[in-house]
Amino acid sequence: MSESPGMGSEVSRRRILQTALAAPLVSLAGCARRGDGSLTPRVEARRFGVVVHLERYPPEQLDGVLAIVKTLGIGSVRGVVFPWSHVEAPRGRWKWEATDAQVEAVERAGLEPMGHLGPSASWASSLDPNRETNPWGWSDYPPDDMNAWREYVRRIVRRYAGRIRIWSPYNEPDNLDLFCPPRTEAEARDSRFLLRRREAFLVMQKITYAEAKQADPTCTVLSGAFSIHGRVDPDFIPWLMARRYGSLMDAFDVHAYDTLGAIRASVMRARRMMALHGLRKPIWMSEVGAAVRRQARGGRPFASEDVAAFVPKALVTILSLGVERAFWYQGYPEGNTSATVTEPGFALITAEGPTPAADAYAMTVRLLDGCRYAGPMTACVLAGRAAGHTFESGRRRVLVAWAEAPDGLPNTPARAEAVVWWSGRVRRLSLTEKPTVLPEDGARV
Repeated sequence: MSESPGMGSEVSRRRILQTALAAPLVSLAGCARRGDGSLTPRVEARRFGVVVHLERYPPEQLDGVLAIVKTLGIGSVRGVVFPWSHVEAPRGRWKWEATDAQVEAVERAGLEPMGHLGPSASWASSLDPNRETNPWGWSDYPPDDMNAWREYVRRIVRRYAGRIRIWSPYNEPDNLDLFCPPRTEAEARDSRFLLRRREAFLVMQKITYAEAKQADPTCTVLSGAFSIHGRVDPDFIPWLMARRYGSLMDAFDVHAYDTLGAIRASVMRARRMMALHGLRKPIWMSEVGAAVRRQARGGRPFASEDVAAFVPKALVTILSLGVERAFWYQGYPEGNTSATVTEPGFALITAEGPTPAADAYAMTVRLLDGCRYAGPMTACVLAGRAAGHTFESGRRRVLVAWAEAPDGLPNTPARAEAVVWWSGRVRRLSLTEKPTVLPEDGARV
């Protein structure tokens, strides 16, 4: 995008500030500090990761998949999964071949693994309707015997102590479709049923935290990857927090998809819930993403260029909110070779190659490497709604700015005109929903 004629270095910064009195001034509500009050950490590779379902690949493919996703510039992978039915089947017989292969492949790739505990096994729960027909299958239901869960957790965290330093206890336990799902709609509204599933998860988290810390006192135990939105038990997390749940986690982990509004809402809700109990824990986002889809979801369908535009906006928004670690869902499709570059679903990279979103992800990680969040963009907005954030490292500065649509959807066409003071001179930006990246030297990316 070109600058408008007549806007040059001869226009003083004071003139811009005076102009701002007659036009809206954008200074977006970012969070330049972490939840514990310290400055946001420097952007480096380990702050960014991807989700890859490594358990869905044969061992001989793991190195190739990880080599591909490493080209994104990431430092971490969420994908070393320990389904109970995989590591203990039949009961009393422990099998480590598959999980050993996953951990070793991540180590060979030079990436940091996140270990995911769960789901349970069908044989362990009398609530599971598959207990008799498929006792060695995955289960969304909590075990009857919590000592059996303790043994499962203990064996895993002790085996991989020092190699896996991050443990995620369960995936979206507040989600009514993923943890102890109600069998009827009446049960979904039954206060006694909802209480039992909360109590079960609280016991599981107590066991997980204690065993992980005993095996490796320096490891990080996440809160359980909370869905926050969607079909959830709205009192699930508040109920836990009222029972000293903050003492059972080292970071509050949330998920968010599709819009910047969802990202902001998830982070701010997590921060509010912790503040109610005097807690200051780091916030992680172990899943964030958007999919190329054919059907509309809250607007028109997402095309490849929409997801590519969403990636940098999502990453800089996450950093502006003080989120300590973020994992994009997902790096590579779930062993599904039918995913294509034009129809990749959530994947950044398919068997055909990288998507436009993958290029945007790698570019953003590379651009912000070594930077710290400097604050929301301050600009004189002449038309539309503009948004943006700045990052800096020494004398290097980067501005990422875009136009926001009135409906808040990232794939809705939008336009805005804004004036900023950048690199010692005035610049006029013609913005669209696709982000403009302005390095310190003024070149656009």
